[in-house]
Amino acid sequence: MARSFSPAPCRQPSKIIGVFTALAILLCSSFAVSAEPALSGVEMVPADAAFFSSSLRLKQQYEMVRDSNAMKAILDLPAVKMGLDQLEDMQSMPGSPLSMASTFLELPDNKQAVELLTDMMSHDTFVYGEPSCIKFTKVLMAIQRANQMSSLSQAVAESDGDDVSLGEDAAARLLFQALADHIDDLVLPDIVWGFQTSMEDAATAQLARVEMLLNFVVQTQPMLADALSRESVEGGELLVLTLSGELVPWENLGLDAYSDDPDTVDKVNDKLRSLNLVIGLGTIGDRFVISIGNSVDHLAKLSLSSDGTSLITTDAFGPYRDAKGAEITSVGYLSEDFVAAISPTGDDLRMLAQFAEPMAAKAELPEEAGGEAKRGLEQMAADYEAMLPKPGAWMCFAYATETGFAGETWNWSSNVALDASQPLSILSHVGGSPLAVIASRTSVDALHLETFAGWYTKAAGFFEKYLVDKMDEDDREMYGDTMTTYGPLLDDLVNTVHTKFMPALADRQVALVLDDETKVQRLQADLPSSADALPIVEPAIVLGLADAALFKEGLNDLFELADKLVNVIREEDPSAVPAGYRIPDPVEATVDGGTVWSFPIPPAKLAKEIAPAIGLGKDVVVFSLTTGQAGRLLTATDLETGAALGNFEKPLGTVAAADLPALIDVIEAWLVFGARYASVQMREGMVDADVELSSSDTSPMIAPFFEQLQVGLEACRCLKACVAEQTVEQGVTVTRWKNLIEDMPAR
Repeated sequence: MARSFSPAPCRQPSKIIGVFTALAILLCSSFAVSAEPALSGVEMVPADAAFFSSSLRLKQQYEMVRDSNAMKAILDLPAVKMGLDQLEDMQSMPGSPLSMASTFLELPDNKQAVELLTDMMSHDTFVYGEPSCIKFTKVLMAIQRANQMSSLSQAVAESDGDDVSLGEDAAARLLFQALADHIDDLVLPDIVWGFQTSMEDAATAQLARVEMLLNFVVQTQPMLADALSRESVEGGELLVLTLSGELVPWENLGLDAYSDDPDTVDKVNDKLRSLNLVIGLGTIGDRFVISIGNSVDHLAKLSLSSDGTSLITTDAFGPYRDAKGAEITSVGYLSEDFVAAISPTGDDLRMLAQFAEPMAAKAELPEEAGGEAKRGLEQMAADYEAMLPKPGAWMCFAYATETGFAGETWNWSSNVALDASQPLSILSHVGGSPLAVIASRTSVDALHLETFAGWYTKAAGFFEKYLVDKMDEDDREMYGDTMTTYGPLLDDLVNTVHTKFMPALADRQVALVLDDETKVQRLQADLPSSADALPIVEPAIVLGLADAALFKEGLNDLFELADKLVNVIREEDPSAVPAGYRIPDPVEATVDGGTVWSFPIPPAKLAKEIAPAIGLGKDVVVFSLTTGQAGRLLTATDLETGAALGNFEKPLGTVAAADLPALIDVIEAWLVFGARYASVQMREGMVDADVELSSSDTSPMIAPFFEQLQVGLEACRCLKACVAEQTVEQGVTVTRWKNLIEDMPAR
């Protein structure tokens, strides 16, 4: 068994691989975790929380890493030892900052504070936001939209030759009006941090120290005379610092310059004066709590027993409750209202629609143009919102397993562009053992191409109807010539996409693949060769096909369009394209799974294996940077990467898998080549392209450094594999991920 730190909690599948790679060096240990029941802040936090995040068992996870063979090997490296020795020397040097800090921390009260902080971070920490965070977010979004509107307002003023200061004044008025329109939602967001601690006496003593310091501060400021107080809450006591909004001279902001309505200005000023910044510190139950917001009243909602109504009792935490007994390491949650507050909307387009008529008037367009533009933008806003997911609650949690870590993410948003009704057959065309792969199937209308085509048609029609006539004669003539020359080509392209590529790609499966099967001795003609074959990192895009013959017709149409484009350019400017030149035909090759067309790039002098290629098979088309990969992925092969952790045969919407040791092998091979190259350059002053670099070229000066680097790479290999699978269960998008971790052998 081997386990270590959990990765950042609850990632979406497209992000998992990057997170695992970045944290691989921390994910290596061999440690048996006790069966102690998990304690979570979700038992305390109120059910109406806007958001919530919790980390658990951090001390256990730290000890796993500390006691692992991987960490011991890293700490045993000469470079690490030297760095630690230097820190120790600096710490023992009288008068040095580290020495002074060390002496300060050794004082009994400060030492107790450090021990308390360590204990607070060891077991169960959480942060959550009250519903006031949703109101605050809505105000921020409104101000952001007003700022965008102000930019448009200023642009309109500048384009009309008006004084720029007029545009700036209008911008300030828009921002003020946005604040006034949402004045009832203007609050200071209440945010609470909670830290479980077993050192309650130490927490009380340290709180007394903070109180003594704050008392000294407030006594020197008469305006803060009543700012500090002690307040009792159920289960504990708080030290409360209240900074009144009355202390801020809001009237000096001159808000009356941005509104013609004195009552509105008074209302905004009164609201701003009512905003008090209240900071609470104290203990509630076995938690040290920090609260920032408009009051500390919300702390009365914290539950001190499992009988209370808390976040864990809500429907969103049903899957979490089902995982009872799991060794939870992190939890996250966003309420439906909070998701709605931070989600994109069509308001930006509606905002633009408000400027359609004044901008049309300034451009001296026909009277009906402004109304038509406004209606078009409002329709675009409605179309855009129809494409977006409909907000729903979001919850995730991660937990330790016998072989690493795992987690689940539950997303209640609907209208998600994901089809999980059947297995992802495209997984048989990702090469069998890729370094990494992400595959997915979208819903029927995920790309919304018909909608976008409608937008383009309306925009082009508006341009032709109202704007062409506003051009000067030369520009109008140039536009007409351009449309006459290139318009038919554009129409042909749109027709090919609509009638051939879209139907051919109706399978709606796509995979992004990272491979390393292609090996070269020399990457590029101006570089030296390598005695050891160098793996090429090969990215590829694989698309599922519903009609391979139709897709091939589309490709032929594109090749013909490319030739027509060259001819048109030559006719327009004979000097731009040499006489008789045509785009070279691709190199065609028949492979087991279909046909590969490659496009060599001779001027780049790359290895012959490297050339953009398109592979077309019966079920898939592959776009790759190497001909070998394009052909290889056409052949159906069972996916082995991550197969031990996942079930790729069941209906899935998305799959992500990665083989981290294999990826590190690729990195190491190029680091070896780089070390040899640097060694020869240090010795010779240059590296001749005719030489072959081998192990004998590595400099004795570089070798020790590289040996230590290899230990670090070996530690990274402790993360063996990671997999994420996304499904849809009763309308809920569910992502489940796992990783496999094995510690290094003892050195």
